[in-house]
Amino acid sequence: SLMLGRLFGVEPHSFYDATIDCADEQTICCLIMLQVATVGVVCGLLGHAFNLAVVSMSIRLTREAQRLGRSWALIRRRCVVVVFVACLCGVISVGLSAARPCKSASLQTILESSSGCIPQDWWVQ
Repeated sequence: SLMLGRLFGVEPHSFYDATIDCADEQTICCLIMLQVATVGVVCGLLGHAFNLAVVSMSIRLTREAQRLGRSWALIRRRCVVVVFVACLCGVISVGLSAARPCKSASLQTILESSSGCIPQDWWVQ
């Protein structure tokens, strides 16, 4: 919202006063706007693909339930699907957390991938 406000000439609002070193850090660049738009388009396409997959799976499962009726075969298949999804989620969550080791949040590394600007009011924390 700050980027759009500056684009349309609206006075920017900030919850804190920046330090002198950070006063000129808030610049708007066409590259940032392009990156934001690209992320929006990619996320929209991924969301649409996810919705198509959910609808397709629902149609397939409904047809399978109609074909099998209320039988033990349907119950077994549903249980296998639930166990598969649970195992898949567990493996992904453990794998993602093990893929990158935790970093120490020391003063030397906490601002590693940022502009390094800290508001004056936050210095005493």
